[in-house]
Amino acid sequence: LTISGNNINLTAVADVNIPADVGLTFATAEKIESDGTDLTITVGSGGDVNLSADNVKLTTDGAILGFGADNEVTLTHVHNTGLILGGTTPRLTIGDAGAEDAKIVFDGNAQDFYIGLDDSEDDLVIGKGSALGTTPAISIDENVLVTVADNLTLKSDSAVLGFGADTDTTLTHTDGTGLTLNSTNKLTFGDAATFIHQSSDGVMTIDG
Repeated sequence: LTISGNNINLTAVADVNIPADVGLTFATAEKIESDGTDLTITVGSGGDVNLSADNVKLTTDGAILGFGADNEVTLTHVHNTGLILGGTTPRLTIGDAGAEDAKIVFDGNAQDFYIGLDDSEDDLVIGKGSALGTTPAISIDENVLVTVADNLTLKSDSAVLGFGADTDTTLTHTDGTGLTLNSTNKLTFGDAATFIHQSSDGVMTIDG
């Protein structure tokens, strides 16, 4: 170890250990730097690292922030793209089981949108704006009942709307023509005894 002015140089071949009851304090604007080789700072098990500075920066492209004893969950920087949550079965949990709303807001230039949990209603809501519960577009309740606030459009030709656990009944769009009810299924009114159906090719039958 050599001290030159404000610099402390550690040139030991082995690790340099600071005892648990000893603090290491840096004056304003001072820092830890590497001479170009790898620099590793290890905090023992159960230790905390407290930073009084406002910002923490990982200044290399591809930087990885690891979590867990074996770094099984990671956040990886992708240059000019964003962050990737990695791991064997990675997941991001928003909320802590408290009786409170939780949301993600997409902050657009002209219009904001949100996806969030309206805890008071037990609904997952997708909506316009940033205030959860206002101007909802789609809501899913605890019984997986889906509510659409206004119009629902299937924007592809030959779109199919299916009904039933095995989609045994369908309405299929035919471009420029209309909708087709599949197979021998019927359109009933009031009860199953009153219906319209195709009894044979080119023949429409009204029963009831």
